[in-house]
Amino acid sequence: TIEGYLPCGYSFEFPDRDRIAFTVPVHTNRVRWKPDGGGAPAWLTEWFLNGPQDSPWRRTSERSFEMRQSRRWGTAAKQPTDFIGAKSSVTTVDHFLVRAAGIDAVVHAVPKGLAPEWANSIGVSYFGAVPAENVRNGLEELLGFVFGRRLMKVATVAFDAAGFAVEEVIVGPWGADAKGPCRRPDWPLLPLSLAQGGSSNVEDVVMNLLPQYLDLREELRLDDVLWRLWLGHEAATTIDIPIFASGLEILAGAWFKAGKSRSKGKYLPKEEFDGLLGDELKTASVKLKSVQFGDRMLRKLQGAFETSGNERLRWFFDEMELPVGSVEEDALRARNQAVHPTRAHTAEECLQFVRLANVYRMLMVRVILKALAWNGPYMDYGALGHPIRALTEPSGGTM
Repeated sequence: TIEGYLPCGYSFEFPDRDRIAFTVPVHTNRVRWKPDGGGAPAWLTEWFLNGPQDSPWRRTSERSFEMRQSRRWGTAAKQPTDFIGAKSSVTTVDHFLVRAAGIDAVVHAVPKGLAPEWANSIGVSYFGAVPAENVRNGLEELLGFVFGRRLMKVATVAFDAAGFAVEEVIVGPWGADAKGPCRRPDWPLLPLSLAQGGSSNVEDVVMNLLPQYLDLREELRLDDVLWRLWLGHEAATTIDIPIFASGLEILAGAWFKAGKSRSKGKYLPKEEFDGLLGDELKTASVKLKSVQFGDRMLRKLQGAFETSGNERLRWFFDEMELPVGSVEEDALRARNQAVHPTRAHTAEECLQFVRLANVYRMLMVRVILKALAWNGPYMDYGALGHPIRALTEPSGGTM
């Protein structure tokens, strides 16, 4: 089964005068394979490119291999019948467990030789009752957020008890360049790698964040927000900050629409505003009817109870009780400078944009963590040395 295909050209062939055959090459982004007579699935594994470069693994796997052969010949003479070949065993630190929000999964490295060396591939294996796809997607998104990398799903495979694949769904990673993101360094929330002296246990971090993330994923559009976090991280300088800004605005808008906001992003509720100025607005409607662009001016008057975009963000931070620092304020202002440049940027200005983009990204991270009720620290990539700060401490510091 081929799903999501785009024709990239076609050609006609004329094998004989009575029949016309043609071929159409296609680009596919999803292929499903399920053999006839396959066994019952025992577990399901989802495979990803762009896993962490610095190992976050906390648990060991024991693997053993033994080759044995038996032979029987129809002769009365005594003969050797059993042959034992090579034996090997190895213990590696290569996985951690996810046991939260009803999920029982293993996040693990892919053994060398089974994936491209540049990809840092990982798998997420589910045992027992396999969660719904939206739950698995939520775990994928959160793992990427914790690792500081955009995980690229390439396959979902169901295995039977003997380890044979009984169903495969192959998908293409998003974008034209899979190698580029895989070469980037990790940006983990906390130091996770034991090899690099990491002190934070990834199992504890995921266990604390996952239940809240799955509860708020749709309500706060967290999947859209994280998508912009990755797009901005991979975008060119000056383009990245507006992408980060769009993600922050999506989160703020979803917050005000959800039941968590006191103000809903409005000076007054619409009903109260209409009650106060309803007669005046009717009068304005009559007076503006014959004026050029009167309908547009009237819409602005009718929507005067709502805050502007910049003011809405400030209200959002206040309602979340998240202090915003001076460097983060500079990053927020840089959004307009990037979108509406008055001239070409100098080399020094571009360097400043790089610094402020890192701060903007960390402001997004702080907001997401605050929404998820995270009480721990975070690594601040907006400051030299990447210090570990309390969530209430703004990004930036000494730059």
